[in-house]
Amino acid sequence: MSQYNFGSGTLIAKRTDASNTMPAFLGTLQEVTINIDSSLKALVGQRRVAIGLGAGELKITGTAKFARIQMTQMTNLVLGGTTTTGTQQFMPIAGENGNVPGSSTYTITVAQAATFVEDLGVFYKNTGIQLQPVTAGSEATGKYSVSGSGIYTFAAGDASAQVVIYYRYTASTGYQNVFTNPMMGAAPTFQLNLENQWTDQSGNVKTLYLLLNACQSSKLTMPFKNQDWTINEFGFQAMADASGGVLTWATTE
Repeated sequence: MSQYNFGSGTLIAKRTDASNTMPAFLGTLQEVTINIDSSLKALVGQRRVAIGLGAGELKITGTAKFARIQMTQMTNLVLGGTTTTGTQQFMPIAGENGNVPGSSTYTITVAQAATFVEDLGVFYKNTGIQLQPVTAGSEATGKYSVSGSGIYTFAAGDASAQVVIYYRYTASTGYQNVFTNPMMGAAPTFQLNLENQWTDQSGNVKTLYLLLNACQSSKLTMPFKNQDWTINEFGFQAMADASGGVLTWATTE
């Protein structure tokens, strides 16, 4: 029976310009598109139809849309550098609620004070009005100061006020890439493995496999939407590897 394919398949990228890197599994794959475009140069004379065609540049590009987010994807496919584990930086989701005490001292110690990094703003919970940060000792109604240890100090005029605090802190688990400005031309190189299978009505498994020997990323788009999933869009272009190899196709038929 003729071969067909259904679904998005499996896509795994493996960095090749650095040793012992974790392969990037582009998980919860939504779709993959492979484009093979060849430029043709036409030879024409006095008549409208070309009498000869010469093949020029052959460009192999593609896009993949997937939902799973891993730091190895950013590091090994797009940004380069290294992925580190351990102390990483985050901030509270939707802010942290706090109540200014009704009497002195008018301070709030945030939940992540032990690893506090930076203040990102304070708002009155009931009105949404933002408070003004000031230096310690200059607090007044609607104005606050914050210490490096995550202690927020308010004025007596804000006694018993409900506030929402945003700040940055570090966590002991997670993955991080601290990107520094590289020289032009530097980008991670990776091989790309795509496999797609479909079982026909007779129970025969039809498989398509594509290996792109050397690729570089052209983009990574991460659309964050209200009431929707983040479906990352990853763009790439293939090139010849050091031995001149470009790709390997394999199909059941």
